[in-house]
Amino acid sequence: MKKRPGRVARRAIDLALEAVPGSVVERMTSAGAPLTRHSGRTRAGAAALSSALEALSQPPRRRRREAAPMSLDELAARTGRTNQEIERWAASGLLDGPLPDGTWDGAAVQRAELIAFALRRGSSEDEILEAARDGRLSLLVVQRSIAGHPTLTGRQVAERAGVPLDTAIAVWRALGMAVEDVDEIAFNRPEVWALRVVGALRAVYSDSDLLEGASVMGRALAEVSAASIELFRRRLTAAYLEAGMDNLEISLRLAAAADLLVPTFGPVLEVVLRRHLAAATGAEAALRLEEPGAVPAGQELSIAFADLVGFTSISERLSALEVAGLATRLLRAAEETAGARGARIVKSIGDAVMFSARDPATACAAALDLVDAVSRDAAMPPARAGIAHGPVLRAYADYFGRTVNIAARLCDAAHPGEVLLHAPEATVDQPHWRELGLAIRGGDALRLKGIEAPVPVLRVTRER
Repeated sequence: MKKRPGRVARRAIDLALEAVPGSVVERMTSAGAPLTRHSGRTRAGAAALSSALEALSQPPRRRRREAAPMSLDELAARTGRTNQEIERWAASGLLDGPLPDGTWDGAAVQRAELIAFALRRGSSEDEILEAARDGRLSLLVVQRSIAGHPTLTGRQVAERAGVPLDTAIAVWRALGMAVEDVDEIAFNRPEVWALRVVGALRAVYSDSDLLEGASVMGRALAEVSAASIELFRRRLTAAYLEAGMDNLEISLRLAAAADLLVPTFGPVLEVVLRRHLAAATGAEAALRLEEPGAVPAGQELSIAFADLVGFTSISERLSALEVAGLATRLLRAAEETAGARGARIVKSIGDAVMFSARDPATACAAALDLVDAVSRDAAMPPARAGIAHGPVLRAYADYFGRTVNIAARLCDAAHPGEVLLHAPEATVDQPHWRELGLAIRGGDALRLKGIEAPVPVLRVTRER
């Protein structure tokens, strides 16, 4: 009985695609989308979302029958468009060419249905024509499903939000949104609401602050979006293509999946944001409430870099997918080991991971854990790490300064499995280090690339 809702949902979607391509699926997902925003609040809601997604992810049990050749009048009736529109599509080449008897084959019928679907989702005929010429008509349909139907220009959005147009444009561009013509209808009502929030934040933050925050948010969500699209491709699109589904079927299913998934991201992102804000506040003492009136230019932290030894030469012998797999495994190991020690991942750069901690002992413990975790993975080359403690400047969700440069260069200088540390003697509290099972050995001062003076270095190992 547990599988029955999934089977019913899958069959309903199959029948919708077979019967009236596009319109029925649109009504189904439009009705279900409000539920998905709150689907996590109840088990029934989560089960409904799960059943719908499972149904969409599975290719139909039987293929949708290819339409018989049709006249332009019949195409107009099938798609719900006027005869003049269909004739215009044919004249512009959107439907390819007619058969010798003057009718249009099943492929032309499919393209007409796809075009009608794109128009219902807010695309203009010019956009459709350009997308068809570039071979991305199916993607345009999905893109419109995600972005929503545009009804406003950028200028109108700024006016309704009460935000100066120049500020609005700067924020949009910092977020990574392409804004070429502010008088083009390319926005919708939720973007007015979002810009009003930005306008309210101007009561506290300068425009420079807002642009910094927008830039960080835009880059972070660009990565979230890229990862989501890759997962769509891997789990949905690839299965559809393997099943031999046509472009219309694929577009309808991807659009329906987007309608179901996008509303659920809001609550998830809020939860994740709250968790990271709490962690950032505690781990990096961002608020410094114990120092009333102090406005520090920077703060002292331990910055660590870890990478895979010989990664460049190894990558020459591996496929791009295998290389990406190694980098991903390093990042996963870092997420597990750093988080367990109270350190925080700052970013990953190819085969390297950068993380921060409040003190050198925590950073070194996390680095040794990471090196050990990699050493236990027979498919991975050895890892190494470099750590430096000192003043850093945080901006754009990153760290800058001499401390960061030294940590990166120490990582380059470390041998396989080695953890090197540069830190003032006052920060090396031996009892605390012993509690963590760490041992420190003095080393020579090293000359590091880009650093003027020799840098005193300590070697950190497990206490035996």
